Amino acid sequence: MKQIENYMIKWSFTCNLVFLTAIVVLGVDNFFSGTIKAEEPHEIRRLAVLPFQAIQHDLETSYLGLALDHEVITKISYIKHIVVRPSAAVRKYEDAAYVLADVGRELDVEFVLTGEYEKEKSHFCLNVKLINVHRDKVIWDEKIDVAYDEIFTLLDIIPRKMIAKLQLQLSFEESQMLKKDIPTNLSAYEYYLKAIALKPQTVDDWADCIQLLEKSIELDSTYAPAMASLGYAYLQYSGKVGGRKGHYELAEKTLLHALNVNRELPQTLYFLGLLYAKIGRSEKSAALHLEGLKQNSNIPDFYSGLGYVYRYAGLLDESIQAYQQSQFLDSSLKNVISTQMQIIKSQIYKGDYHAARKSYDKVITYLQTMQQSADEKKLFYNGVIYLYSEDIERAIAYFDSAMSVDNTSVWSVFGQAYKEAILANNGRVLEITDQLESRDVVDGERRYRFVHFYAQIGRVEDALRNLQKSIEAGFFNYPYIRQDPLIERIKNTEKFRILLNQAKDRHDTFKQRFIGKL
Repeated sequence: MKQIENYMIKWSFTCNLVFLTAIVVLGVDNFFSGTIKAEEPHEIRRLAVLPFQAIQHDLETSYLGLALDHEVITKISYIKHIVVRPSAAVRKYEDAAYVLADVGRELDVEFVLTGEYEKEKSHFCLNVKLINVHRDKVIWDEKIDVAYDEIFTLLDIIPRKMIAKLQLQLSFEESQMLKKDIPTNLSAYEYYLKAIALKPQTVDDWADCIQLLEKSIELDSTYAPAMASLGYAYLQYSGKVGGRKGHYELAEKTLLHALNVNRELPQTLYFLGLLYAKIGRSEKSAALHLEGLKQNSNIPDFYSGLGYVYRYAGLLDESIQAYQQSQFLDSSLKNVISTQMQIIKSQIYKGDYHAARKSYDKVITYLQTMQQSADEKKLFYNGVIYLYSEDIERAIAYFDSAMSVDNTSVWSVFGQAYKEAILANNGRVLEITDQLESRDVVDGERRYRFVHFYAQIGRVEDALRNLQKSIEAGFFNYPYIRQDPLIERIKNTEKFRILLNQAKDRHDTFKQRFIGKL
């Protein structure tokens, strides 16, 4: 027995020595994960798919470059170990000369997929290249030739071969999801491709986009990406024309149909989450974004969407964390600037005006790197920071700067309303609020601006009416509303206490359901 005990002691000592040596060599995190980080087979690949270029210019097929680029991006968004940049981030490279190393830095990616295409009678030819821009190395270069009436087979060929070249092993679920969303009607698919190749800005642009997508859906109501795109187009159109105008309802109906066809499609979950956030159904919005993250936790947009909803619900620290996670996954300057501006709002609502000013200074530094200047929205928010900091002179200066950049923007108009309220020009404030009221503002956070305007000039009932609308529209940011110094004039009323309790009840319920889920 003594020999056995001595043997066990020696064995225990040897095991402990091996254990400690492994920790020293591998590091604590890598030891307990069971792998060395540099050899991790599931390392995230950051990828951009640039607009495909036509070999020969042809107006009839010019839309295919942007459209097929978008389709590949949509398809590979299913893959958990690829973080792919959205179409909006790459469209600026459509007709521009670029250096791939610069693209990699600008978009914060290691891999770039490019392509050149040509349609010849009944055939479609696409030359694709997958480049590791960090190493300046082509890892895939192939000419793919398909019959034009089977152009949608590219949605299977390109992702499958690219995944092999990136040395990724797909789960069974990912493999199954890649098999979904295959068009069945060529004419319907062409309408869809033409729609997503558009760059809509105005109301008329979005109307044209809707018309093409509606034609596509009439011919094929089983293609989920087309239905998701139509739902998003209805959402954007309604935002342009102001108010609901029935298009929010159409957007919801269409997106729910898309969800019924394919619940795993990330863009449907994201678009529907955006819609619900816009019309005040914050709980449903948060649930959809979290569902999307459960399927693929490496999609930056889902974190940005959660940051938005959490701010509305008063989970301010969680909102900031969500935006920071989006920045981690996509540290391109465009995304960092956008999300940092959103973080500023949560910092204002927390009453941390010093942090908000530091965030704004970061944004200006990023803009200077991109050789850009602050637009009217950014100038407006800097004015708000100074307003809360009681630096009235600077606040007014920034509100005026916003107006000089664009005097038609809602942000510039908001800024002028604040300015006139500061100066006690009550009549002018009412003129501006009447103008804003005519826009039928649906968004709860924007509606809360009216509470400020009316409270500042002593229109208590109007301020309370808008506070009720704001809470009903999904802005139940109880911690902020409770301590907001700009609405002191309405806080001693019974109705305010009732409304504040309503905001608290909804905030508490939301917090209990969603806290810690991120």
